[in-house]
Amino acid sequence: MTKFHVHFNAADMDGKAVLVFIKPESLQRNSRIHAWQVLTATEGLAEFSHSGGISVNVTSADSEPSTPRLPNTAHLLPGQLYEAVSKDGRSLVLHNAGPALAQTKLTPEQCGVINKAKPFMEFDCHWFVDDRPVVTMPRVDTNMTVSFQYLNHLYFTVAKPPIAGQTYSIGDLSHMTRYVMPIGARVVDIDVARENGLWAFGFSSSG
Repeated sequence: MTKFHVHFNAADMDGKAVLVFIKPESLQRNSRIHAWQVLTATEGLAEFSHSGGISVNVTSADSEPSTPRLPNTAHLLPGQLYEAVSKDGRSLVLHNAGPALAQTKLTPEQCGVINKAKPFMEFDCHWFVDDRPVVTMPRVDTNMTVSFQYLNHLYFTVAKPPIAGQTYSIGDLSHMTRYVMPIGARVVDIDVARENGLWAFGFSSSG
């Protein structure tokens, strides 16, 4: 686990927060990215941690963003594939698809969900890291497999806190500050400051 200490060095954040994003690999264009962390200053300091646990759940298409506490949430390791099935045509349940099917659908670094609902049912697939939402992949069609993989890159920006249900696109991340987490780092200190009217981030890590 890596602990992050965010130090706010600006005298006034003007109602803004530090937003932290995780960028999944190979996203669909219509994927909806969530702010993974929303940090506001308490006495100039905010903290969060990253251990990398991946979980997923599915909901009927176009539903409100889900939470990692739904009963159909599955925790996955890289290389695992789950099937989403429906016994009553309404609710969805996740079952481990087994290694044979997983090897045909995923790389060893990916997690995945395949739509096996009968009768046919579209759903939205919600991926979480450390029980916090990262991305929603909408309208997964029958027999379609959606995969999830991410690198240990975090993206930082200063912005107004998102309103309920607000999401972002992959293009939004290109304007943010990327930080590649050092292997083995246990503590990362982040300094947030305003320089010449622009927000800037400084990073230092220790083992």
